[in-house]
This record gives sequence, structure tokens and C-alpha cells, in this order.
Amino acid sequence: MISLATFKRIVYLFGALLASLLPAYGGAQSLCLQLMSDRGTERSVPVRLGSTLHLSFRHSIYDSQVEEVFALRRDGFQLTQMRYAEARLVDFYGYENAKHENGLWVVTPTPALLSSLNLILSADASMSLHLDRYANSKQPVIQPGGALRLTVATCENSADD
Repeated sequence: MISLATFKRIVYLFGALLASLLPAYGGAQSLCLQLMSDRGTERSVPVRLGSTLHLSFRHSIYDSQVEEVFALRRDGFQLTQMRYAEARLVDFYGYENAKHENGLWVVTPTPALLSSLNLILSADASMSLHLDRYANSKQPVIQPGGALRLTVATCENSADD
């Protein structure tokens, strides 16, 4: 049996530990994916640290599907994986350690952290973004012939979604 004083110390230490972890991991809506179009429109999508952003597009030279996968961090986007529909894209970019999984060539690159993603889409191209933990929310759309800048920032108003 522990004394009341010991119990209070344990509760205090647990509370202090929990309080120290919250800023590091963020609350459910403390971070937002900020989208700024070339037309000046802005949108904020609440996200969680570690959420995954999938950027899918057709390669401009080979016209085959490419997907880049990013983990969301407080300071940007960490590229974690690239998926190519054809082996020749793996060769084109000089990767030596691709694995063939479920019909795609998968590359796990050297970790790279990007503070922002600047996406420019030609009028005849298609590109899509998908946030893994928000299947029921509206996914960001990139208009053909437009540009979009994505950043991770502290939410000013989490009701923008």
C-alpha cells in the first residue's frame, strides 16, 4: 500500500509528463496543412503529426503513374516512399534498391525533409493529393494549369476544413 503523499507525487509526475508530451506531439487539431493557390485562395486542413500525404501524378516523360508519400512533420514534409508503375522510372532516377510490391516499384529514399511543396500543374496533366487519416473530409484539389504551395503550420482556426 502506498501513502497518500506518494500517490500525489505519482499523479503530479504523470501530469507533468503528459503536459510535456502534448506540445511535442500536438493536439488533434494543433497543426494544419496550409494550401495557397496561385490565384490567391487559401485553405487550411487540420492534420496530425505523422499523417501521410500521398501525391499522385503521371510522369511527364513516360506517362506512367507516380506516387510520392510524405509524413507530415511540424517543420514540413518528410519524403518516405516513392512508388512507380514502371521499372524504367526507377532506372531513370538512378535508384538501385527498388522492390516490386503489388504491381508497383517501391523506393524508400534517403530521408529528405522539405519545408514546403510547390506544385505546378500543366494544363494537360492530372495530379491528386490524399491525406490518409481524413477519408471523409474534402481532399485538396489541384486545378490543371495552376500552382499550389503546401506548408505545415500551426492552425489559426481549425474550423476551416
